[in-house]
Amino acid sequence: MRPLTIAIVSATSFSPLDVSEMRETLPNEFFRFVMGTGRLSRAAETKNQKAIVDQIHDIIVRDGDPTREIEAAVSFVSNAEWDPKLHHTVLHWAVLHREDAILAFLIKHVPGIDVNARDKFLKSTPLHLAATSGDVNAIKLLLGVEGIDVNPRDAFGMTPLSWAVASKGKHAVEILLKAPGIDVNSCDADDQTPLYTAVKVGCLDIIVSLLSADGINVNPRTNDQSTPLHKAVIDGRDDIVELLLHAHGIDLNARDNMQRTPLHWAAIKGNDRIVQLLLIDLGVMVNALDTWNKTALDYATSQGFSRTVVLLMSTPGVDSTTCDDDRETPPELAEANRGWPDVPSPLDTPWGIDIEYKQDPMIQGIRQLADSQVRRSTQPPNHDP
Repeated sequence: MRPLTIAIVSATSFSPLDVSEMRETLPNEFFRFVMGTGRLSRAAETKNQKAIVDQIHDIIVRDGDPTREIEAAVSFVSNAEWDPKLHHTVLHWAVLHREDAILAFLIKHVPGIDVNARDKFLKSTPLHLAATSGDVNAIKLLLGVEGIDVNPRDAFGMTPLSWAVASKGKHAVEILLKAPGIDVNSCDADDQTPLYTAVKVGCLDIIVSLLSADGINVNPRTNDQSTPLHKAVIDGRDDIVELLLHAHGIDLNARDNMQRTPLHWAAIKGNDRIVQLLLIDLGVMVNALDTWNKTALDYATSQGFSRTVVLLMSTPGVDSTTCDDDRETPPELAEANRGWPDVPSPLDTPWGIDIEYKQDPMIQGIRQLADSQVRRSTQPPNHDP
């Protein structure tokens, strides 16, 4: 078979008839070898690319003999730039252009080729590129190589898993999560983990996969100390918020660098659905103070979110008397903002805030709770023995 191998690697091209005949006569594995070497030879256009192909042919003809010449050839193929503009090796090029046949050919027939080689610009490995493009076949081929680094960080501090998540590659993420040694909590340059990134790009399927991964941290902190739950609330993704709230160990009172909890942000955004979801948990800190000593209720009243105010007022233990750094209480903030579009003229509701949603059964029930709480707070203490 060796003379045939030498003849094949020496050929530069094959006609359609050649390919048809070889498919019928050659074993499948050898046919793939023929197609790999033929495709690689045709792809080589520059002097440097042809030099790389020549070294590959030399390695194959020598049948991988462990000599210094072969080691030098493998090192050259691993590190030489196939694409000088992108600083990509031949492996990078094969992955980027989805040349899976060439990738498989190189991995199998150039023993010792460096699958962890990095380009000089972005410090990306072939696995980074495969994960970014969602090339499942390339990912599987690379993960099957002994010594593959599954957690390399590029110039942005991102791993292949991070890129697969950022690219919304559901199947790529699932394959990488099964790789031995995968770091599901790796942080990029902004201290964002794959879970945070999944929330940022809003991909529910990937979030579910990550939450099911062994060792997942559901409360990772970014460089501004926000968590995935903060991000979901800020982006108004109530579906993601609900998903995260069911995650084991979730911290719904986590504070960012402004000491704001997710409830603060839900009130700031006036997102009543998310406020409801957060208030369902009895452990929520409804009176938490941020850096400016403001509560969620302060923000809801100051921005005129009437419905949000009533939702918060219906929560047992809510404190409507706290003063922020401007020495203003929620009632005073409401009084100052009566003219805002969402805060109509005062009627008989708490603090003079009119509730526009009188026909809403949910609001009617919550309003009754809020009114009863206000009545309790204004009743004189009972001094009976």
